[in-house]
Amino acid sequence: MLKRIVAFLLMAFALSGCSPEVTEDMLIGKWICHNQGVYNIGKNANDERNYEINDIPVRYEKHEDNSMTKQSYNLVPEKFSFKRYRKEHHNLDKNIEYEYIWEYQYVSDDEFKYVHTYSSRYIQTKKPSELDVWTTTCFRQKN
Repeated sequence: MLKRIVAFLLMAFALSGCSPEVTEDMLIGKWICHNQGVYNIGKNANDERNYEINDIPVRYEKHEDNSMTKQSYNLVPEKFSFKRYRKEHHNLDKNIEYEYIWEYQYVSDDEFKYVHTYSSRYIQTKKPSELDVWTTTCFRQKN
């Protein structure tokens, strides 16, 4: 019942233009993340590059200078600039154009998705060339 109420409230926020968003402050803390990559969707669902990696420990920190770092496992933390949504469009050559989209998607205060999409198409015909989607789903780690 509680899930239905929360779903209804999220839908109401979305319809009113006040949907929750992932913020820098929400990211701070420890998460367990699951990564999945699907390549060349629509052409070959069994692409050898498809992958799934589960249970990756990730820690986000915000520093005094407002910079953000992300650390996976015991690797050196990497600095990054948080942007909830980013899109880039480029021409690969005279035949193919491509687009990258990076987006944080709010699920709940304890879960978010980070979706990275690559799509390309032929410039002359506008027919799709390739579509790849990488999805990271993270769940807040309870202390």
